[in-house]
Amino acid sequence: MTHVAARTRALRAAALCSAAGLALSLSACDSSIAGEAGETYTIRLADYMPPTHFLATDLIVPWQEEVTERTGGRVTFDYYPGGQLVETSELYAALQGGVVDAAIFPPTVAAPVDLPLSGVVALPGIQAPSGLPEASAAYTGLLLGSLAELEWEPKGVTPMLGLIVGQNQLVNRGAPVRGIDDWRGLTVRGSGGMLDIVIVEAGGAAATLATTEIYEALQRRTIDTSITSGETAAQYKLEEVAESISVNSQLGLAAVTLAMSTATWDGFPPDIQHAIREASAAALERFGEATAGLFDSIREQLGDQVDFYTLTAEDVESLHPAVTAAQAAWISEHEAQGLPAQEVFDEWVRAARAAAGE
Repeated sequence: MTHVAARTRALRAAALCSAAGLALSLSACDSSIAGEAGETYTIRLADYMPPTHFLATDLIVPWQEEVTERTGGRVTFDYYPGGQLVETSELYAALQGGVVDAAIFPPTVAAPVDLPLSGVVALPGIQAPSGLPEASAAYTGLLLGSLAELEWEPKGVTPMLGLIVGQNQLVNRGAPVRGIDDWRGLTVRGSGGMLDIVIVEAGGAAATLATTEIYEALQRRTIDTSITSGETAAQYKLEEVAESISVNSQLGLAAVTLAMSTATWDGFPPDIQHAIREASAAALERFGEATAGLFDSIREQLGDQVDFYTLTAEDVESLHPAVTAAQAAWISEHEAQGLPAQEVFDEWVRAARAAAGE
């Protein structure tokens, strides 16, 4: 058994139970009295989602409420949602620099250089569970095992919970984009990195846009298609400017991580840590219940506004050369930097397939 695989398997059970200890830290508290009975703590927490996003309503807000209740009010929060304090791309840097005590962010956007291996879940062409609870459990197992040891903990940042917020789909301003023949000549918004390789290899032109810019770009027809999770498409009302959305594209997963300073977490007294982990487990369970079948519900609600379509096996297979080119590029790029990218990739494939029931 490889070192990476061994560590992840050993930690996976703990990861799924304690995946909960979401990002936070002491704020304005003298470390010399941190363990005194009755000491209070204020957590500065920042994220980038609008307050109406399901990740905020079904996880982040309930988690804060659970933490405050289970600590008897000893832990409270200064919460800055929707990029009020820090923009998405700066959240990791803000966490490292002490601007915030805790943050939730997508590693592929906020820390692509510092946390390169954590982008493995965004790679296309991997069969993963369509359900957000199952996919989140698989990601959390890898995150708190191999990825924590390889690239998070050495940088003094502790990942506490990994969440999958959607499976990337094709959101088209026109008719369905299916096999590779349909990609040629299209301007497609990816999310950078390996998805741009898929777009170019498939004959399209890659466009780089923030999620908040997709609506206008589709409306103005400056892009033809956006690779965006179906769940996120609904959050940003893309059904108003799109005519069709795929339901089974294998174009990677949209992932976010809750993380905190390792030194901060270690500075909490044991009773506070215990309460936070219990609160996190409860909030994670609620998130799973709330998001089970979420995309199916979205399809039912919006089915009269947009064409949700299924790719055939032949459609998916036609993109295989473009997808494998992206995977190979990701592996070779990071292996050249001395990172065990192939090993991490193989482990994620196994975890994703197992969670998908294969």
